[in-house]
Amino acid sequence: MKNLRNISVVKLYRELSSIGIDKFTPEKERKYILLGNSINLTTLTLIVPYTFLFYFLGVEKLALLLGSFFFLFSFYHFLTYKRYYFLSRALMLISMNTILGIYAIVLGRDSGLHFLYFVFFTLPFLLFSLRNYILVSFCCVSSFVFFCLVRFQLFEPVVIMNSFALQLISAVMVAVTFGWLLLNKLYLLRVNRIVEADLKET
Repeated sequence: MKNLRNISVVKLYRELSSIGIDKFTPEKERKYILLGNSINLTTLTLIVPYTFLFYFLGVEKLALLLGSFFFLFSFYHFLTYKRYYFLSRALMLISMNTILGIYAIVLGRDSGLHFLYFVFFTLPFLLFSLRNYILVSFCCVSSFVFFCLVRFQLFEPVVIMNSFALQLISAVMVAVTFGWLLLNKLYLLRVNRIVEADLKET
């Protein structure tokens, strides 16, 4: 654990992961903040490769739009730093729903990406207390709406290719996403223990 503390990447993550937290932050709220910071940091690292993916697929405007979300998710940390916890997590969830919606609409129903909304549907319950039922309901409904937009093909796909190629791209995207999330989660869990230890020492 001591050796892990000295790695520069870990030091950077420790600072970003503990934004908005000090020794006076209640334990229950601290867990929400740590989880939100971890999800946001993972999302930031995934935006870059997917931006290049859409660029090489020939959808330059979408790649530029997606790349701009990098700054939006960076703004999440600013809001957390300013202690606007509720607003920062709401911004992150709405942005993630929008990004996945853009993916799914661009690639179309045959890609199957819209089924990832079943996963996104659970995020509000992880990041918010059920007392925030209005926001939880809004985020869940937005996931359902985007799912329906793609499932019932209310928009024509931007990228036209055969179903097998679309499904292959989607499978790669899903595999990379979940593989990266798993690796990050194993890594972040260890680093979060360092964050918790640092808070106890201060």
